[in-house]
Amino acid sequence: MSGEGVQRVDETKSAAGRRTVPLPRFAVEMLRDRRALPYLGQRAVIFPSTAGTLRDPNNFGKEWRNAREALGVPEVTTHSFRKTVATLIDDEGLSARIGADHLGHSKVSMTQDRYMTRSRVLTQVADLFDRAVTKSGEQTVTNQDPTSK
Repeated sequence: MSGEGVQRVDETKSAAGRRTVPLPRFAVEMLRDRRALPYLGQRAVIFPSTAGTLRDPNNFGKEWRNAREALGVPEVTTHSFRKTVATLIDDEGLSARIGADHLGHSKVSMTQDRYMTRSRVLTQVADLFDRAVTKSGEQTVTNQDPTSK
């Protein structure tokens, strides 16, 4: 409501959005270091505004745009990080289900269609065909009756 300031919404778009996300060690260490700093204001906020309150999304957006431009990557958005996580999961050979669970998607198809990279040159299928043909050829040779010639 107008005049109430920034409000934290304790809801997600779907039930899949409410989840525990394991953090990598570097993130846990950074958050612990951050937590050791004195609080600004009355709320226990890890990344508060300069007034010690919840950070206004519009103000954050402006700060983020300025930071991206200063770093020379104006096209990078917060959504880019989600896509990068999905790509790393995919590149590691983890399933789309793991990606969907980590990203909070209720449908695996959302993760596959919108987040996982397409059109990469992958050699795994060619390797599979090589193994299949070699295996098939070996079976043909070993299964032939030597007296049939």
